[in-house]
Amino acid sequence: MKKIFNYNKFNNEVQDTIVETFVSLAQKFLEGKSETQEYRDANANLTETFMKECVEANPNMTFSGLDMLKNPMVNGDMFFLHRFNTILAGAITPVIPTVIASGHENLYETYQVGWGDNAKYTVESNEMFVVNDIAEGIARGGVQTSYNTEYTVQARPKQVSVYVDWYHVAS
Repeated sequence: MKKIFNYNKFNNEVQDTIVETFVSLAQKFLEGKSETQEYRDANANLTETFMKECVEANPNMTFSGLDMLKNPMVNGDMFFLHRFNTILAGAITPVIPTVIASGHENLYETYQVGWGDNAKYTVESNEMFVVNDIAEGIARGGVQTSYNTEYTVQARPKQVSVYVDWYHVAS
């Protein structure tokens, strides 16, 4: 599978290992290996390591097992929530493109274009591919079909939203 993402590491070995384990478990799940004992053990180990890192973000708490997370004083602690959200945000960056790309990686090309760069694409057949421009400043603006064969994309800030059911990520 093509790597279509990059992310900044935390410069913390435990947190980086948690994110890398998230990615490897997502890839194993997509390969159909989620029913193996190795996958279940890795998932249980990830959960324990992840929660231990989150609990011990508060210097006054010591991790004693997953049962302690039932206590609202633990799972509602601002140190716990901050560390949890930080690591989860770091894990979502590589996991979501990996999950979305599965099965579709042969249908498109992905390039990372930075500020000041222009990406030029040539579409050989306008009958096969339709490229639309949407009006700016309008939530659901009018669509204008482009009939050219060469398109230039300039980097602009965009918001991309992806919905992933939390239950499937947590399990």
